[in-house]
Amino acid sequence: MANTYKLKTKNTCIITGVAGYIGLNLAEFFLKQDYKVYGIDNFCSGDRKGIKKLKIKFKNFIFFESDVEKFKKKIYGNNLIHLAAQSSVQRSSLNPIETIKMNILSLKPVLDIATRAKVRNFLFASSSAVYGDHGKKRINEQSKTNAKSIYAISKLANEIKLSLFSKKSKMKISILRFFNVYGGQKKKSKYSSVINLWTKRIIRNRKIILHDKGTVIRDFVHIDDLCNLFKKIIVSPKIYKCEIFNVSNGLAIKLSYFLKILLSSIEKNYEKKYSLSKIVNKKTPSDAIRFSIGDNKKIVNFFKYKSKITLKNGINQFIRDY
Repeated sequence: MANTYKLKTKNTCIITGVAGYIGLNLAEFFLKQDYKVYGIDNFCSGDRKGIKKLKIKFKNFIFFESDVEKFKKKIYGNNLIHLAAQSSVQRSSLNPIETIKMNILSLKPVLDIATRAKVRNFLFASSSAVYGDHGKKRINEQSKTNAKSIYAISKLANEIKLSLFSKKSKMKISILRFFNVYGGQKKKSKYSSVINLWTKRIIRNRKIILHDKGTVIRDFVHIDDLCNLFKKIIVSPKIYKCEIFNVSNGLAIKLSYFLKILLSSIEKNYEKKYSLSKIVNKKTPSDAIRFSIGDNKKIVNFFKYKSKITLKNGINQFIRDY
């Protein structure tokens, strides 16, 4: 049938939200390893040019422009990675109803897609935002959740729904609480990550905002390390119904230190000195998290995860490719 796509191999990934930042990088990673990748995205905030490049470059990439709620194509794959979401804390606060629709109500249609596709591994992109602020302590998967934003609440709600779903499903469900992912292909957005926003403004010699004099702490994970982790999870022989994993490196990085490396890399690659007087200090917004450091012992023990990209190398690579 014209609308039926079958592949009799386990090396197949279905990726929702494939036109987003992580989706584009993840799709290219698996395509380069000869996986068949089915991508689904409605371009609500996705990158059309990025998808076009993948379609030209890889014959093993099949893309569907569709809302997940309306997706009825017959596709088959062993793995589904659910990234589709409204992923900005700021935008979720401005549009809470949109966030509930995009993040919470869309989960059931995605699980229906996974069921029809005979998926064995279901990987869900959650967020460290579900923890809220725990001070300067490393957060493990048993730490108390304290969602401070509509975005975080939506992720936590889906985690609960997946846990309940796992009790009646044969799928292996991995809930991945991402900390701060950076590097790789860049997707332009007014809600972009701090490295995108800062780089763009520094190169144009414009003012940047640094909250609480750079004392805000984050735990950064390079996109290449994230992609390798996804592969480890997919091929892992470990048996479980539903598990939560922190995706972090366990390193407390002050944003002042992050900015220092970024400025040094820009100065080296663009031969321009940025005036520190253009750095504007502001108080951290009430719905933002000041300290976020993950304990990654679980993914290390489960999947032998080990970060290969240092922060300095990751930032330098980002600037060289910018």
